[in-house]
Amino acid sequence: MNASFKQQVRLAYFVFDAIFVGLGLLILYGLSGLLVKLSWVQWALDYVDCGGSGIASCLGVSSVYRISLALAAMHVLILLMLLLRNGCSRVFNEEVWMFKVLMIVLVFAGCFFIKNDSFKAYSNVAMIFSFFFLLFQIVMIIDLFYTWGVNWVKNYDEGGNGWMYLLIFTTVVLYAGSFYFTVNSFQNFGGCGIGTSTTVVNVIFMVVAAVLIFLRMNPDGSLLTSGAVSLITSYLTWSALSNQDEKCNKLQDLSSTTIINLVVGLIFIVTSLIYVSIGSSEDNSGQVAPGGVNIPQAVLAEQKNEDDAKRERLHDEENAGLQNNKGKEELKDLSLKIYQTNSFIYFHLILLFASCYLAMLLTNWGAPVIDGNEFPNFKEGNRSMWIKLTTAWVTMGLYVWTLIAPTLCPDRDFS
Repeated sequence: MNASFKQQVRLAYFVFDAIFVGLGLLILYGLSGLLVKLSWVQWALDYVDCGGSGIASCLGVSSVYRISLALAAMHVLILLMLLLRNGCSRVFNEEVWMFKVLMIVLVFAGCFFIKNDSFKAYSNVAMIFSFFFLLFQIVMIIDLFYTWGVNWVKNYDEGGNGWMYLLIFTTVVLYAGSFYFTVNSFQNFGGCGIGTSTTVVNVIFMVVAAVLIFLRMNPDGSLLTSGAVSLITSYLTWSALSNQDEKCNKLQDLSSTTIINLVVGLIFIVTSLIYVSIGSSEDNSGQVAPGGVNIPQAVLAEQKNEDDAKRERLHDEENAGLQNNKGKEELKDLSLKIYQTNSFIYFHLILLFASCYLAMLLTNWGAPVIDGNEFPNFKEGNRSMWIKLTTAWVTMGLYVWTLIAPTLCPDRDFS
């Protein structure tokens, strides 16, 4: 495998968390109605009082909070073990997977003894963590889009004519998606409340970002990257406005609004977490460094290096029974060397925040009734609207800064 050891472990955690989130989605959207009909589930839940109206209240929207809390608890425990920076840190991070599964199951089951109303406090804490995760997610996605655009343009410059057509097609698709959300925002939210003003702000951003590309203030800027960021801000603006109160919201009761919000939101979080899991610090764009701190470089793992190759060789010798005492000591030292850095600490901190964000994403930032056993559409919520609008505006400001910074700060290295 070309991936480094750190990247392999990170990818394993991404898949691990994704499986449990998938189970949560199944319970919320498909299995809750079936589970309440099973006799053994009814028997088990007879001993539980979720505080709602019947058994279904334990398996509906509240189950999302329970799974979110179970995943968050696991990552908090791993973070505490990582702070020890010793052999226990390595074992707990790389091994004992059955213990982690059992822990999540037990915490999830134990949460049934917590009344649904108590999760309102967890929802408030998760909301704070989620806002910071959204900002982090934007930084990583902008960095990814920069790397994506630079690599495709480079392939085209090296004589790959097919890349030209792929660049044009992808750019057109990205801007088409941006125009779709923008037109939809004008049609459904214009002339009422803040619908028109926020949509106009997004249109101005799209125009400014495109003009700055043609001015070549940043040599690494491209219409591909601008189109991708424009799609993000257009979606966030539309999604925020779809959470307005009913007076200014024509999309309030449409199931398609729920589907688009969930699908696009999940695509963004999956994209950012896969990038965090398998992206390499050496290949980050270097363009997104708010406050002079290159966040992508700090959180991404290193590429496969000599230590990884040596570790693989020593593991092979150990499995073949050919390893001597010196080799065992070398393998131990290499295994612990990773835990003297903050790489995995940053990673599990990100997954902790992501666990909280998933609860917000799937419950519209705590707006639906927790006791509900169905979730047919998003409910209005000013908290959700303003968090998404703030994220969109931060994205606009951050991206415009990356386009003009190389010209304004010529002495700084953005490569």
